[in-house]
Amino acid sequence: MKSFKQYLLEAPEMALHSGRPDYLSRLVPSVPGKLIGKIGSYSLIRPHEEHPLYPDAFEKVYHLVHKKQIVGIFPVQRLLGGRATIFNPVIHKTHAGKNAKVKDLVPKVYGTLADKLKLTIESGDEQTRGSRSVWRRLAGIRPVHMNYDGKVTVYNPAKDERRAYSTMTDDHGFSRAELTRFQLRPKKLTRRK
Repeated sequence: MKSFKQYLLEAPEMALHSGRPDYLSRLVPSVPGKLIGKIGSYSLIRPHEEHPLYPDAFEKVYHLVHKKQIVGIFPVQRLLGGRATIFNPVIHKTHAGKNAKVKDLVPKVYGTLADKLKLTIESGDEQTRGSRSVWRRLAGIRPVHMNYDGKVTVYNPAKDERRAYSTMTDDHGFSRAELTRFQLRPKKLTRRK
């Protein structure tokens, strides 16, 4: 009888998602798809086939490919009003952080998805340290808007970091994180004359 780990290594669809935080336990060959954009030596593609772990029609999965290997998975869930959220993106450890062949790879993928899909990418209510880092670095590349306490302002990490992730006490005395959402709006596409 095979162990669960052996099963994961042999099943390509399960090898992509073997558990958080290391979903991509090994590099998987790329599948055919539509090219969405290029980021240095990386290609962002939309596979022709639906991803077996994301069958929902409202969620589309984009692959980050390097040398014909899937090195990242970005599930994009569409929301109402031309908005979307990227739900638990995953990068293989050999291409994460300082190992990436392009500086600020994940923030650039977010920007490419926002521009090519013409959607406002919005953060979730709760953020991990990694996602905080992505939004912080993204704010250094292009304008990121922060919806805090019903007001929308441009996010400045040096000035707004504490306010963006502050906690407050509700009416019942429970401490909870203040609801702050970040938004990355697509660049306006202009036609050349």
